[in-house]
Amino acid sequence: SHLLLYILYGEKYSETSAPSALSWYCLYVLVIAMNGITEAFVHAVADEATLDLFNRWLVLCSVVFLASAAVLLRFGAIGLVIANSINMILRILFSARYILTWKNRRSLSKGVGDFLPGWIALSSFAAAFLATAASSQYIYRTFSNVKSTCIHILVGLGALIFCLAILFRTENRLFKDVRDLIRQRKKNE
Repeated sequence: SHLLLYILYGEKYSETSAPSALSWYCLYVLVIAMNGITEAFVHAVADEATLDLFNRWLVLCSVVFLASAAVLLRFGAIGLVIANSINMILRILFSARYILTWKNRRSLSKGVGDFLPGWIALSSFAAAFLATAASSQYIYRTFSNVKSTCIHILVGLGALIFCLAILFRTENRLFKDVRDLIRQRKKNE
């Protein structure tokens, strides 16, 4: 985060709490993506009574958000991102509970875990996170050292290539589905 902000905006933002806020925001993007997917499913298949219950749940989530924001705002932008994350996680919990209930009523063989990457892919994500976090902490340190900055960038690129290779090797179904969607879209144009 620090390097990206330094390259884009110089020391004006890179020497503030903005790099930490950006790091937290990257995690928040994952949470809102999960929320979007689960809520879209609920809105697509739920009956009116469930949607009414969901709307009441959203009111409770808003109250929790306001309370957590009031408490966490002393941490600045990071606190606000965390408060939003708490709100989204509560919404995901409602949707996930509904999805599991919906699935069980239909005796579907696929579980929620079938829609997640396998343990090898998830392990590669964790390894990439650890490698880049260690690089940031122990190699990068400051932008004034060009060599350490280049090494940090190479560690990040290596982690990206590593994760993509693992995904390509272990998640063939995902790549096939994406390829089929692209072909279908071109065919329909």
